[in-house]
Amino acid sequence: FPPRRSSDLRYLTHTKPNGTMTIATQNSPSLKELVKACNYHSINLYAEAFLKTPSVLLNMGNGTGDAVKAFEQIWRAKGLNMQGLKMKDGSGLSPSNAVTTDIMTDVLSIMTTEKSFNSYYESIPVVGVSGTVANLAKKSKAAGNIHAKSGSIEGVRAYGGYFTAMLS
Repeated sequence: FPPRRSSDLRYLTHTKPNGTMTIATQNSPSLKELVKACNYHSINLYAEAFLKTPSVLLNMGNGTGDAVKAFEQIWRAKGLNMQGLKMKDGSGLSPSNAVTTDIMTDVLSIMTTEKSFNSYYESIPVVGVSGTVANLAKKSKAAGNIHAKSGSIEGVRAYGGYFTAMLS
């Protein structure tokens, strides 16, 4: 049966149905590689799939509305105050999306406590070095010291991430 709780996800397996034979195998890149590609190159299709996957695995449905409900449930369980979040899609392309700086800061903070943090952190482009922020602040002290995800819609640009403190 499909898992009912996020804690059940680690038990997912796939068994080939009886009376079938494999005619081809296609190996996917690892989730770590897919997330890095999504974050480095802003691959909106991947972002939509990442939003919808938990709701499908938790048997909550496969629509965007279902995915947003699952997303909110998962983050509330982690202690995130969802007031100020308006989410209409996973790619961030809907002009109806909104997130407060408090929520973004809390998400980034909560992520530092997750066992997947190192992989997550490595998936975020480095200002002045890689991804969509490769040409940002190239000749400044920020270059190489900030991991940031960029986003833009209708002339508005936003950045979220982590910086390395430089002690003198």
